[in-house]
Amino acid sequence: MTHQRTLDDDMREAQKRIPCALVSPLGMPDHLETVWGFLLRTEPGTLSFMMDPVKGLLEDDGRARKIAGAYGVSVPLFRVERMRIGAYPLHVLHEVFPVSP
Repeated sequence: MTHQRTLDDDMREAQKRIPCALVSPLGMPDHLETVWGFLLRTEPGTLSFMMDPVKGLLEDDGRARKIAGAYGVSVPLFRVERMRIGAYPLHVLHEVFPVSP
């Protein structure tokens, strides 16, 4: 019997490699998401195949911050490990990752 990768497999693999604090930092408002949380929810397969999804998405976090700034959206920042990450509304994340649902 061969094993086919499923969405659940991808989700479990990605969750093992991304600290919970990057997905949902303490104190993050419910209506916002981090780039890690957004991709974990919408494209877990992408995260499961990345060599280092933590560092690999730092550039996307910076791009989301610039897009939010262009819209005049204030971005709450959270210190996670040695990084400062933002939490964004969906319309900003859809511009960073346009193919995600």
